[in-house]
Amino acid sequence: MKKKRTLTTTPNKVLQLKIELVGSKPSIWRRVIIREDCTFFALHVAVQDAMGWFDCHLHQFHDRSPYIGRGSYIQIKMPHPDDAVFGFDDEPQPLDERVTPIGDFLKQEKDAVWYEYDFGDGWIHKVTLEKVLPLTDDMILPKITAGKNRCPFEDSGALFGYYEKIEILKNKKHPEHRFVLEWVAEHEGYTAEEVNNEILADLSDITKFDIDEIEFNDPEEVLKEYESMWC
Repeated sequence: MKKKRTLTTTPNKVLQLKIELVGSKPSIWRRVIIREDCTFFALHVAVQDAMGWFDCHLHQFHDRSPYIGRGSYIQIKMPHPDDAVFGFDDEPQPLDERVTPIGDFLKQEKDAVWYEYDFGDGWIHKVTLEKVLPLTDDMILPKITAGKNRCPFEDSGALFGYYEKIEILKNKKHPEHRFVLEWVAEHEGYTAEEVNNEILADLSDITKFDIDEIEFNDPEEVLKEYESMWC
């Protein structure tokens, strides 16, 4: 897969974005500051890291909510040879997320794009531009400044499945408690035997979120891994 690169000027602005997992109650969200000249692929990496996903499923961006039905919305994604085969004549071809700047779509406050992760579970995130801020020399970007509530477990069956598993974890008398406990424990790096009452309370706490645990990967390095798998 050949990649076209574009030259950009040094930006003098950064974008403050709010990332919200659509449908989550209480809202699962993060506030991130990122360069205005970042590509959508760099935004993908930032969303994954800020939310706490494992980046083990496909993803794509939309310029409007995918919940409002089919139409001439724009997709921004990693190109795939089958895109033309499965495309529709009345839809524009997807844009290449590796070279499309987020500033092309996020220009003014309240502008938004939608990030879809894991087409099976269908995790939809609304990414809203809250503020355009000046870039200063001391900024280390991307940067997370706020957030609330834990990221759902990967492959937990969308929000319904995630909340259902949390309720089963809290109820030791539930007939599926042991099965769910083993599944969640493995997901979080435990064995079921290691899970005491304290760990169980931690695993079933949907409000758990520690901003100091967030670390951002280098999108260039992540892109190399992607292209080694796709090419």
